[in-house]
Amino acid sequence: MSCQFYESFPSRKSSDKDAERLYMLIGSDDEVFVRQYARMATPTVTLGLLRKDIEVNETAPGTWEVRPKYGTRDQKQPEAGDMKWEFDTTATSQKITQSKQTVNSYGIGGSTPANFGGAIGVHDDSVDGCEVLMPQFRWNETHQLDAADVDFSYAQTLYQLTGKTNQASFRNFGEKQVLFLGAKGSWSARAANIVEITYSFSAATDATGLTIGDITGVAKKAWDYLWVLYGMVGSGGGSQVTQLAKKPKAAYVERVYDSADYSQLGIGN
Repeated sequence: MSCQFYESFPSRKSSDKDAERLYMLIGSDDEVFVRQYARMATPTVTLGLLRKDIEVNETAPGTWEVRPKYGTRDQKQPEAGDMKWEFDTTATSQKITQSKQTVNSYGIGGSTPANFGGAIGVHDDSVDGCEVLMPQFRWNETHQLDAADVDFSYAQTLYQLTGKTNQASFRNFGEKQVLFLGAKGSWSARAANIVEITYSFSAATDATGLTIGDITGVAKKAWDYLWVLYGMVGSGGGSQVTQLAKKPKAAYVERVYDSADYSQLGIGN
């Protein structure tokens, strides 16, 4: 079937949120064919607006006005199971009392100063330490949950899991390497059957083979706390002690977080 199809005049009408065009189709009495032809012949996007509808109007035998109508793209309604992921590797400030290495030291008149075993800012009664930037990995997961699955009991579960490390592997991290920082939930009348919950986590790595002054072989789990006891220790040893200096005498690894079963979150592992 041979048809003529062209943009008519005046044709163009638009605003920030919608637009309309006018075309003429000549050569068919079949309304179904006219609509199919119009869908193929008119653009699906105009001025960044999505074609929403095509109106056809027969003005004479075999002659049709074709009006494609455009509008803003519909925002997808949230559905149970939808998920969004955000991460943050911005470094955080942390105080340390031990350096990785004492690169150099200088004494009066070229003398050799006391060896503090990597302790930073040593005084007679204290070790001041210093602030450094430490890497961290934090992320948020926003999940759309069925409102029927989110009740006060579930909210209490989230509260009880907050501040707990993972008992088993979670998001490719080993046990006790992830800390659950808590969750925030919201409900919208736009999707009354959906509750949106954002879960926040932070991850750290285990450490092994640490050396702290003359103490070697120190190991700790990711979220355990390591602290150092300092005391006056003589250099040289035995009868050859030449000077006393405040140095690490012992290192302690403390567990400060309980662990929990993250499967109770209901968002997979």
